[in-house]
Amino acid sequence: MEKQTNIKQKLLEDKNIYLITTSDNFSSDDDFIDYAAYALKSGVKIIQYYEDNKPPKVMVQIGRKLRQLCSEFSSLFIIKSKVDIARVLNADGVHLDKNDIEVHFARDILGEDKLIGISTQSTNDAIMAMKARADYLFIESKFEKN
Repeated sequence: MEKQTNIKQKLLEDKNIYLITTSDNFSSDDDFIDYAAYALKSGVKIIQYYEDNKPPKVMVQIGRKLRQLCSEFSSLFIIKSKVDIARVLNADGVHLDKNDIEVHFARDILGEDKLIGISTQSTNDAIMAMKARADYLFIESKFEKN
């Protein structure tokens, strides 16, 4: 397991620009892919892709293109919440929220070599995520929306 941890740490090294994105605000899927390509060309090292309003079939179609782009730029490709789609797309990992399945279930589905990140909102959340063997944490801050 220590060897696996070292491999994951290597994956995350120098990955300091992390884009969380959805195609919701784009006029077409092609415009969204062009945007992702521009972000990668500009130095983004991790893309986290999520969709709230598209069926899984469409998410897989878009995800295949994103997966390819991320590979071309040696960037990581993460799927938010949807472990099944992460597996289908052979994503580098999945990012889980508090209400998603537990880390150990995601690890059973994806395998030990995939990254699993967790959103946290408190110190207790962060401690629980580390005990669950999350590979990285996203520390959320709640802001009022205007």
